[in-house]
Amino acid sequence: MDIQKLFSLQHKVAVITGGTGVLGTTMVKALSSAGATVVVIGRRKDVGDALAEEIAKTGAKSLSLKADVLDRAQLVETKDAVIKAFGTIDILVNAAGGNMPGAVVQPDSNFFHMKLDDFQKVVDLNLLGTVLPTQIFSEPMAGKGKGVIINIASMAAMRAITRVGG
Repeated sequence: MDIQKLFSLQHKVAVITGGTGVLGTTMVKALSSAGATVVVIGRRKDVGDALAEEIAKTGAKSLSLKADVLDRAQLVETKDAVIKAFGTIDILVNAAGGNMPGAVVQPDSNFFHMKLDDFQKVVDLNLLGTVLPTQIFSEPMAGKGKGVIINIASMAAMRAITRVGG
């Protein structure tokens, strides 16, 4: 089935944070196959570049930019590069996120031994790493009065997962 006949995103520019991760990569490919111009944003530039090249081989437009979702200056620079390349932003997918071992209660430990520095890093990545890109990348959408923001959350957002504190 031709996805563009069912769900066309022709002439739309989609920015995907965490675009070099497993979920982000899948979203990049799906949005591209629906006709969107995709912007892959992640900390691993080599992975983003390879994905953008793969997308370009299909004839679709793509761009890979390196940025950390917790670094305002990098995000502003990235937004400016997207606007310069494509003129607008229509879709933002906040797919950056994750966890780390120190923020998880290990089987041989308990809650009282969880590393609070790691816990804070996980909270920052998953919460501020969504709010900050939304502030920056949704500005062009607000300016034209339309756009779409999709926030990807952990299963733990709706139901606690044993031993996962963050």
